[in-house]
Amino acid sequence: MGELAGCVMIVGALWRGTRGTAAFVVIRVIAVIAGAVLCFQSGSRGQIIFAVLITVALYPVAVRLKSVGVSLGSAIALLSVSSVLYWIVPQLLGFQEASRWDAGSLEGGVSVRFQNVLDIMTVFAVSPVAWMLGLGFNAFAGITTASSEPYSHVLFVDVLAEQGIPAFLILSWFLWVVLRDFRWLLREFRDSPRDRSSLASLFALFIYEL
Repeated sequence: MGELAGCVMIVGALWRGTRGTAAFVVIRVIAVIAGAVLCFQSGSRGQIIFAVLITVALYPVAVRLKSVGVSLGSAIALLSVSSVLYWIVPQLLGFQEASRWDAGSLEGGVSVRFQNVLDIMTVFAVSPVAWMLGLGFNAFAGITTASSEPYSHVLFVDVLAEQGIPAFLILSWFLWVVLRDFRWLLREFRDSPRDRSSLASLFALFIYEL
């Protein structure tokens, strides 16, 4: 639910559609707000945080801004809206859902993920065979002592430790190809507002799902 809601937020913020009518702008605003509310309600902290950060990063691609000042102002506006939602929406949630968004809970979530990474990388580092072959798919579930989660929540660490260095290099090459093609498409469509927003939305969704 949280992942879907984050995708709705990203597309609502970046995709300009084929018509720039006032009605369509309203629909986009509703999509962003609805996505944020769903993220909060599902307790998906990472999803909404990364959706906001990725949207801010790709907004200058979706909308060709004419100056650094305009770019900075747009980023501040997006972050301001996100901050308002961050403080308002929890007030509408139940105690259990709202408690996931307090500072202590957020810090605890980061600590658990850090311990997850430390657990699996400690085993990987002392297993030379694993450097080439990996520890095995889903090995994290049998290694960690930090939680009962089946994965570390850090994709790159999971690929490196569970599939080995060769698989990690393949993933890195794939990501380089995607970035290279994104830059080429951006040059091709730099003068087309509709295509720029579509490209920004697609690349933002790619980063978000990654």
